[in-house]
Amino acid sequence: GSGPPALAGIDKRLPLDSFRVSVRNGKGKMPAFRDLDGGDAALGAHVHPSPVREIGWYPLALSPAAASDPLFRHLDPRTPVFQWHAYTFTEPRDSVLLASTKGCANQAFRYRDFAYGLQFQLEVDEALIRRWLRQSQLQHELEPLGGDAHARLVEQQTAEYLQHSQAQAAELFTAFVERLGWGRKALALRSR
Repeated sequence: GSGPPALAGIDKRLPLDSFRVSVRNGKGKMPAFRDLDGGDAALGAHVHPSPVREIGWYPLALSPAAASDPLFRHLDPRTPVFQWHAYTFTEPRDSVLLASTKGCANQAFRYRDFAYGLQFQLEVDEALIRRWLRQSQLQHELEPLGGDAHARLVEQQTAEYLQHSQAQAAELFTAFVERLGWGRKALALRSR
């Protein structure tokens, strides 16, 4: 995801050369996740301010491609996901859109069959969300949404949605690890 700290004012088109070369060339066909503040720029997309700031829990609208995606098929659109962003991106060329929200059309994509970009934060836990809500450097990001009142709403939503979100995240990340081959048992080779 592209959560705090905010990167306002940073040129979002800065290239990430090693990521761009390995992903475009498909080296190793190893699945990769990238934060959308860098991964999409490396794939030629443009990151720009979003017309809607999303901080809190928002339901995903999964694309038809998500149903057959090896990772995104584990997400239930009835379970909101945690968001903290004020930027969005143009869809990278040769990518498949996997998810959107009402306020942000591009939430997740798959590039070819081995790289993913996510706008939302599946990795969060309650402590991290509370820390972001209380960090003085991030308070200005909450102001357009209602400041302290919005922070209290996010805390209430976290109590309601976090457990289901973490269960989905565990399934998605397990599928990711299995695609890397880390979940397979090692072969026992007999010696002569």
